[in-house]
Amino acid sequence: MSDLHAVATGDIIASSDLSAGERRHLPERVRTAYVAAREAGPDAFPYDLAIVGGDGWQCYIADPSQALPRVLHFWTCLCAKGLRSRFAVAVDTVDFVSDENLSESDGAAFRQSGRALDTLDDDCWAVCVLPKSESITSSLAVKSLFELMDLLLHEWTEAQARAVAGMLRGVGTERSVTQQAVADGWSPEPITRQSVNRHLQRANWSRVERTASTFRQLIDVIADDT
Repeated sequence: MSDLHAVATGDIIASSDLSAGERRHLPERVRTAYVAAREAGPDAFPYDLAIVGGDGWQCYIADPSQALPRVLHFWTCLCAKGLRSRFAVAVDTVDFVSDENLSESDGAAFRQSGRALDTLDDDCWAVCVLPKSESITSSLAVKSLFELMDLLLHEWTEAQARAVAGMLRGVGTERSVTQQAVADGWSPEPITRQSVNRHLQRANWSRVERTASTFRQLIDVIADDT
């Protein structure tokens, strides 16, 4: 395997529309969503989330092949609480990672992720960039995968995002998650498995699973060839 890493940089959509009180608590809400995603994949997220400028965030993913499901889990945890985010994932090298403050880290993955985020707007919420030395074929492949995910992100309701978040706890982890388990853990009170199933069908969960699997295979091939 190569020394590729993954860094995701994002910001909360329409944060300026929030009241002063809501903006004051925004970092706490973002960190809470990250903690939930980190609990499902603690090895994937070895560092604390960095909050940038109040409504921005950055995280490091140890295994780049798991970047899509892990960051997507974080995104759905945010969406389930009424927050949507743009995000840019960069799979590349890093020079160093700061234990105290992730935003003080440096390397191609950190720089590329931040630059890619600047290219996003209200029509495009998610993008992934590969090393500049990577083939155009691989770059187009990962672009297509993220264009599909971006389409789904725009369509998901909070309930659908919550159902997807529940199932993502078992993707790329050692957990075995069932729809019944997601239903039983629903808050503020449990719902039926059939309701979870309907949310997942409307969210195109089967496509999400296949896309995450394809992304993993693609990054594994790139890493082995680097």
